[in-house]
Amino acid sequence: PGEPLRQAESAMDEDIAGHSDAIHDLSYDFYGRRLATVSSDRRVTVWERQPDAAWQPVSSWSAHDQAVLRLDWAHPEFSSGLLATCSLDRKAILWREDHANRTAWQPVATLVDAREEVRSVRFAPRHLGLLLATAAADGYVRVYEAADPADLHQWPLMDEFRGGKAVTAVEWNPSPMDSKELLVAAEGDSAARVWRYNGEQRLWTVSAVLQGHSAAVVDVAWAANPGRPFHLLATAAADQTVSVWRLDSSDEEGHPTAPLATLRAEGPVWRVTWNLTGTILSVSEESGQVNLFSCPHDLSQWVKFGSLGRQTG
Repeated sequence: PGEPLRQAESAMDEDIAGHSDAIHDLSYDFYGRRLATVSSDRRVTVWERQPDAAWQPVSSWSAHDQAVLRLDWAHPEFSSGLLATCSLDRKAILWREDHANRTAWQPVATLVDAREEVRSVRFAPRHLGLLLATAAADGYVRVYEAADPADLHQWPLMDEFRGGKAVTAVEWNPSPMDSKELLVAAEGDSAARVWRYNGEQRLWTVSAVLQGHSAAVVDVAWAANPGRPFHLLATAAADQTVSVWRLDSSDEEGHPTAPLATLRAEGPVWRVTWNLTGTILSVSEESGQVNLFSCPHDLSQWVKFGSLGRQTG
């Protein structure tokens, strides 16, 4: 992993200074050429990577009435420029790039079913179609589908289920070999749960419980599965730990899964993210430090091979 680490360290030499308040989330597009950020300043900023490897802000707009918490890019098969954002203002909004003026983004749909703040938005993997999952503080996970992918103005609510007291994070199973599944974390719950969709009964039910933290789970991540006969999942909790889990497709409904490994952070953890091949786990801490872990051989032994972030002092 030496060369990717050097590239990442080089990228972090530049400040992402396009906001006037705290940045809550960032997301790369499918090709890694564009980066979008959201902030407490209520704005979304889109950046493009220049030929000299510098990141240049190309568009910025006021997106919500309150702080913007999360965002996600849709797969380019459906649109070369489609973003979803969510906010404390209880809304999730779909934004489409104006192809005649690539610095302009227009809202194409506003989702207002949530009764409390919307804390997470995630597009489904492309094999499931143009679906969007939202997680809200009212305790519900909602799944929307674009009625016409060529139009994008209509996003009817297809499903909803209560995922806990206040849902904080949601993530899709990326594998095209499995049924429709979501990994969900909720406030006040020290476990994350995998929910599976039953097409015959048109219901979402719990298929696995990831119990192992001593405090509430704050973020979840589901690794891509390049030929493994099982899945790798990660959860971050308020107890300053990150757990890595193995999930087998043959696990019985509701079967509790023990963590493969538990990683201790130096401070509160905000985000966990897998790389595209599901072999490197990044852990983002409140301090701004990002630690990178890999598993050379034994899945129970995860090794920190690098850290990103500015040193203080």
